[in-house]
Amino acid sequence: MERKNPFLAFVRLFSLFFATVSLKKFEVFKVFSLSVIKNTGSFLRVLVVWAALISTSVISLAQVNGDYRTLASGNWNDVTTWQKYVGGAWVACPAGDYPGALGVAGTVNILNSHNVALTVSPANSIGALTFAASTNNTILSMTGQTLNVTGVITFGVPGVNSTKQSISLGTGTLSCASVLMPTTGAGTRTLDITTSTGILNVTGNITMSGTSDRNNIIFTGSGALNIGGNFTGGGFVSSTSTVDYNGAAQQVGSYSYYNLNISGGNTKTLAGAVTVTGTLNLNSGVLQLGTYDLTLTNTNAIGGAPFGSTKMIETNDAGRFRRAATTTNENFNLTYPVGSGGYYSPLQISSLPAPTLARLSVQLGCRGSMRTSGGSGRFISRVRPASSGSQRGGSSMRRRKSTLGSPRQN
Repeated sequence: MERKNPFLAFVRLFSLFFATVSLKKFEVFKVFSLSVIKNTGSFLRVLVVWAALISTSVISLAQVNGDYRTLASGNWNDVTTWQKYVGGAWVACPAGDYPGALGVAGTVNILNSHNVALTVSPANSIGALTFAASTNNTILSMTGQTLNVTGVITFGVPGVNSTKQSISLGTGTLSCASVLMPTTGAGTRTLDITTSTGILNVTGNITMSGTSDRNNIIFTGSGALNIGGNFTGGGFVSSTSTVDYNGAAQQVGSYSYYNLNISGGNTKTLAGAVTVTGTLNLNSGVLQLGTYDLTLTNTNAIGGAPFGSTKMIETNDAGRFRRAATTTNENFNLTYPVGSGGYYSPLQISSLPAPTLARLSVQLGCRGSMRTSGGSGRFISRVRPASSGSQRGGSSMRRRKSTLGSPRQN
């Protein structure tokens, strides 16, 4: 009896499935697969080929009428840049049609090696923006335009070293529901969103699954990031930008910020150690430290006064609020709006004299302890109410405590 070839049975099975989806593509892969088996005897290599076919076919099945995909590199408003999914097939765009021109578009797919310049601000939003897996640089660039995405922006994975997928905002504005960046196979295969003075609005999460050599949000000027969800993973380059956490309960990403705004009420928790080199603004909400340190390395007062139990820094665990690396003692003269357990209990420092020691730091922990340290281990280890006359070198330090059972509001 003739022994049946299990691979041919495998081919026939998938032939039935893909016949109605991508018959021509399947036949090419079938011939190629048989050739690989004949010349190398490697069934594993053929499985890799079939995985690519399955992935492509599933993506094809997922398209709906109103989706767009790039046909070539070009300007956003050039019909030769796009194809549109109509009646179950990809067709050329008619005159005047491009994503967002004639109504709310579906998913916009930027395919491998295609570079698209957003030269207009589309009148309508698009449903989602997706980058396909790529082998060359694949870039969406903007200058001063606005693009609204009602859904998610999803990056693909570059498959070749020294290639990237990127959205360059420039001075433009990009709004979306969330951003997803997968990890890549090497540190030279990168995914990023870059801007100078542009604005990135994200109502949900920014999730970067890769490390900072692979996934990044990069500012080169005084742009803004407004985020309503969590900001995690990858890397963040702040330059002189402002990041505003304006959602409900959020995780504040473990990055170095220039200006950091806490807005939208509720409680924001640190996802890791955070540094602010510009200004910290407590506009609305509680910034809860948990086990991580919040460090200010600037000479600016904390913005957002008046503060209270619903607008403060909460030291609820081992995390500390630190003011450090300033060059003059006078820069410590301000109100430190801290509290714990729903109680607002700020520290006020005034009239600290000119420096006679090395650079100093102020640290506040969950027990309300404070110390100012510098130069050969010299510490101010204890703080008494200013009314008792306790002063060190003419300085005045006051710890205001709320009455137990009655959280202080201002």
